[in-house]
Amino acid sequence: MRGPNIDSDHYLLKITLNQKLPKIYFKKNGDWTGMWNKSNLKNLIKCLGYRTASYTKLSKQTQQQDVEQEWEQIRMAITEAANEVIQKEDKKQRSEWWDKDCQLAIKRKNDA
Repeated sequence: MRGPNIDSDHYLLKITLNQKLPKIYFKKNGDWTGMWNKSNLKNLIKCLGYRTASYTKLSKQTQQQDVEQEWEQIRMAITEAANEVIQKEDKKQRSEWWDKDCQLAIKRKNDA
């Protein structure tokens, strides 16, 4: 931002940060974690609720010496806020034509 005169050789910087929801659906042990219900974010009340919940959880955190511990706290605060407000979608049902025979045929094809 070159406009403000602050009697320095440097210029002020401005940053815009966009947050994206994590796309991790499976934990390392293979458990299904679920997808975020993105339609809840289109609801203005839920969107504002998520913002306030994440802000309060992040503001309560203490600063850690280790970067990994601090990142883990930030990640947990964001996911807890998302679980409370956004919630998760149920698993999508497969099409009615997908049955055990199709699954068996695909498995045999992949094994071959």
